[in-house]
Amino acid sequence: MSRFVRPETVKLDLTDGDWLLVKRRLTAGEERHAFARILKQTAVGERMALDFEQTGLAKIVAYLLDWSLVDDTGAAVVIRDQAPATVEAILLNLDPASFAEIFNAITAHETAQLDALDAEKKSQAGVTRSFPISTAAG
Repeated sequence: MSRFVRPETVKLDLTDGDWLLVKRRLTAGEERHAFARILKQTAVGERMALDFEQTGLAKIVAYLLDWSLVDDTGAAVVIRDQAPATVEAILLNLDPASFAEIFNAITAHETAQLDALDAEKKSQAGVTRSFPISTAAG
């Protein structure tokens, strides 16, 4: 099992035939950037505070690569390869129920991936690795 995250994607189905294309797993850097986004900037010496406007939003932006959503005229709403700030602005224009559906789908995906990784680690824990024996004279 590699300790590095491969750039794999997963398609998540939403209601009304819509879908999301998300990263299978986040890298350490992507996860840290998402965590950093939920902290408010504070003055030196002040305690850090959560930015509640970013809670949930930072996770969605970290995972989301593409989707099938269209606007009220039926035109595709393009988020693929857009800057995180652009994707965030688009997400904030969704109705609250749609935002919640996307957040819940990504959260369920994230939980399933963490559970699968945990199960894989547990199955590997019982495996004994044998190391090659050197035949070189010492």
